[in-house]
Amino acid sequence: MKQLYNKQNLILLLWAILSTYHAPAQECVNDTLFEPMLCGTIFIPPNGFQKSYYYCDEWKEASILLNSGDKVCGQLVKYNALLDAFIWKPAGKSYEVLLDGRLILSVTFKDIFGKPAHFIKPNAQSTVTFPGGDFFAELLFSGKVRCFVSRKLRISGSTLKTINGITYQVKDLSPDWAYYLILPDGQPVNFAKIKQRKILRAFPQAWREPLAKALRENHLKLHDESDLIRFAEIIEQLPVASLN
Repeated sequence: MKQLYNKQNLILLLWAILSTYHAPAQECVNDTLFEPMLCGTIFIPPNGFQKSYYYCDEWKEASILLNSGDKVCGQLVKYNALLDAFIWKPAGKSYEVLLDGRLILSVTFKDIFGKPAHFIKPNAQSTVTFPGGDFFAELLFSGKVRCFVSRKLRISGSTLKTINGITYQVKDLSPDWAYYLILPDGQPVNFAKIKQRKILRAFPQAWREPLAKALRENHLKLHDESDLIRFAEIIEQLPVASLN
């Protein structure tokens, strides 16, 4: 098992090296003289994966908010969930660019269902520090309660696949998602899957019974992300006194 993980780490290291091989220095490009610049390195899309490592395979027109406060609009991007990074397709160019995530505060585009997807840097936009460093997460709900999800993928193994009589080894990908709720008092609650019992157990002891009662009264069971968003709305409506 240890050898498998070492091999996976080596694969990702080689990918990073190959992605930057043709661009030892960062490339900064803009579409017009008046647009802020986007910076990154030339990206070479690798093969050999069982399924796509993108959040959405199609290029999506996005607005990108930089740490400088500048906003770059109308750019084509994809979120690479394995690298936790955005890939950019500059207008009129034949190459792709792995954007420097250190310069980005948020990216907004329409998802596969045509709904706005807003990816943020939680550690840059919260008083709470989350483990894992400076990662991207999709903001699902924002109010007195904030809810977001890290949509990372991980290499979980490999599979032999035969095409035209030739056998290849392809890498398997599995979700490595993590959900986060920031409560009105600033407390963070995190969980890996949307399962009602496990979610309630992740809350402070004083919150559990009032939340369970509120779920019953609202005839809500937590199964998916739409339920989770409704749950966040319900938490906002609860009197603070009942949670102490």
